[in-house]
Amino acid sequence: MAPDEAARQGRLRVFSAKPGAYGVGVQYLVEKSGGGDSAAKIASLYTANMGFGYSADRWGAASGAALQENLRSVEAVQFSRSSNLYGSLDNDDTYQYVGGLRTAIEQISTRAPDVYLHNMRQAGAEKLVTLREWLAVELHSRQLNPVWIQEMQKSGYAGAREMSKEIEHLYGFQKTAPDHLNPQTWQTVLDVFVKDKYHLGLQRFFEEQNPHARQTVLARLLEVERQGIQRFSTGDRKMLLTEYARSIARDGVACNAQTCGNTVLQQHIARELRQNGASAQAAKMESVLRQALNTPAPEIVMKKEPPHTTRVVEWRTLRNYAISFTRRWPVAWNLKSVPWWIWIGGLCGYVVAAGLLMRRRRSTPEALSLL
Repeated sequence: MAPDEAARQGRLRVFSAKPGAYGVGVQYLVEKSGGGDSAAKIASLYTANMGFGYSADRWGAASGAALQENLRSVEAVQFSRSSNLYGSLDNDDTYQYVGGLRTAIEQISTRAPDVYLHNMRQAGAEKLVTLREWLAVELHSRQLNPVWIQEMQKSGYAGAREMSKEIEHLYGFQKTAPDHLNPQTWQTVLDVFVKDKYHLGLQRFFEEQNPHARQTVLARLLEVERQGIQRFSTGDRKMLLTEYARSIARDGVACNAQTCGNTVLQQHIARELRQNGASAQAAKMESVLRQALNTPAPEIVMKKEPPHTTRVVEWRTLRNYAISFTRRWPVAWNLKSVPWWIWIGGLCGYVVAAGLLMRRRRSTPEALSLL
């Protein structure tokens, strides 16, 4: 590398996505899982999508190598939270940016950095907490809190979907910051949302309001067990397998990234069902999956607009075209750039044309019928 280029690279301190792009893209690996969400792949995707440098003399220059060199010496990741409206599990942004960065540092420097969240939600009481503490507090005050779950139930379909999505975002932290999650977290998720620890009628709620949300939760727990993240008891594992196969047979497959998109998991579930003597359930599940994957998407038929029948509508359409066309001209339309006599002449021409059009309309049968 030439000395001047090395100097420019060395001045880069801000790295982000390519100009015009948004997001890290880690969520696509995490949601599908099935082996595609390894730490090495997450780190590679993070540095590829966030490896664009910004400085006084460069703006969005591809600088993946410079980003990796900077990450070798990073010892801690800090992220600020100032909103009381959103939590870290409400969407996938936090685990993508914080967890993705942590994973990239770990893969490049071979050591995991500390991760802190700067809690700025209350003015005058700001404090720095570890990601592990932050997630534990949020989980027990929101997602695993029976009062929060009951409020979600009041929203019906949307509440069921939100609970399912937040469990998916929890899995995002599992793959990008596993050392910051309690090992028993997934057992608690199973106890609360599947076994209904608080007796909230969750199974009936999900089946009536949004059965595919529960199906997605079951699939995620089975994937966690398949990967060895959490070893459930034999009874819990059989229950998950049975409930998942039953859900697909009764409600059809949700066909999201975790169900139709994760063939490794589906094959694992079918194999486990057969080993447990539930071959009929496995066959039915595989049949529904095949049917869902082989069914073409419905053709979208565009509704044709009825033809315009009046000249007034045609005149208005022509006027709109004219306005749109003139707005595209690279001319600064103002009174000073156009002589006054042109404005007066144009106005007179418009009045005459409009008058002739109205007279013609009054003299036609179509106009008479409209009157």
